[in-house]
Amino acid sequence: MAKNMSIKKNSNSLFTQIRQICLITNDFEKTVSGLSKELGVGPFKCWDHKPPRLFDIKLYGKEVYFTMKLAIAWIGNTQLEVIQPLEGQNIYKEYFDTYKEGVQHLLLETGNLNLNKAVNRLATVDYSVIQESKLNIPVQIGFLKLPSIPRILSDLFIPKFVYLNTQDSAKTVLEILQLPPFLSSKAGISIVKPDYWIPAENTNINTSLSNSFIDQIYKIGIITHDLDKTVRNYVERLGIAPWKMYNLQSPRLSETKIHGENVNLSMRVAVTYVGNTLLEIVQPLDGISIYHDLLYKHGEGVHYIGVASEKLKFSELIKHFNKLGYSIAMEGKLENAYHFAYLDTKSVAKMMIEVISIPANQISVALENLQPDEIYPNLNKK
Repeated sequence: MAKNMSIKKNSNSLFTQIRQICLITNDFEKTVSGLSKELGVGPFKCWDHKPPRLFDIKLYGKEVYFTMKLAIAWIGNTQLEVIQPLEGQNIYKEYFDTYKEGVQHLLLETGNLNLNKAVNRLATVDYSVIQESKLNIPVQIGFLKLPSIPRILSDLFIPKFVYLNTQDSAKTVLEILQLPPFLSSKAGISIVKPDYWIPAENTNINTSLSNSFIDQIYKIGIITHDLDKTVRNYVERLGIAPWKMYNLQSPRLSETKIHGENVNLSMRVAVTYVGNTLLEIVQPLDGISIYHDLLYKHGEGVHYIGVASEKLKFSELIKHFNKLGYSIAMEGKLENAYHFAYLDTKSVAKMMIEVISIPANQISVALENLQPDEIYPNLNKK
């Protein structure tokens, strides 16, 4: 048994934070309206993106044309992005054609390392760029409206987006964004002018809706067939480490239920932090679980997020979801640390939502008290 080790230590990683989760949908208005009306997420800034606003677009190194609908809202310090691909070829359409609706990519920040240097570093581990583009949106600060920036200044003052071919190894596509100098993600989204808002009456992205109850995304969950291989890829190719790894079954895993029915199940789990976000990878083993079902129907990838509420306690949060029509798909207890419950929110959120019985700010402490079966890489191992 490896000695306990903090999973907050991640100083060698290229990535400093998971800033965004992107959902792909085939019904933009229904999805965005559902997230706001039913789950209280928003307000969403929305755009109908097409050239010339989108420009210098390349797919697998070749120039392409495409259009899409895009919306962004904040949940705490994490962006939730919704995209519906329309005309043309792009990685969003490729994802939908293969997996249908779901989480297509994660946007990761690289700290002080600029986009070109980050791309070059990732190229050394065979992560090439599969799609890239620039985006020139007018800016609005209060009543002041600024026009689009001339193309000649695009390299300095226009956002550039790059997506990498990480799906097979990391089980999701990773995106890197280059913002204008001295502009944070929060400020950047605040000043760009939307085409419209959802809900239409809420026009300040830094405020919450009246029905808001989700305050934070504290965890992103990936399901895989091969935990060891996936974790190695995150460590050796992305520099995301160390990982605590657990073999979970009875009695460590107890009171497990699927749709209210008692079940016995086992799984392997690995966790680490990227900035303030917990990244969790699960490999289901014996027994019936939602993990098996999601793998069978949708394949490997990001299938759930863990959320926290400042307004509602664990039992109250579950009751609120139930009142909204979302029942518990799977639940259980992990040792004496906490209860967990997965809500069946795929119809509206395109992914499951997990809640647990301790506050989000206590999760890292709870994890430190759970003895792992393995630390990878184990720097203390001789």
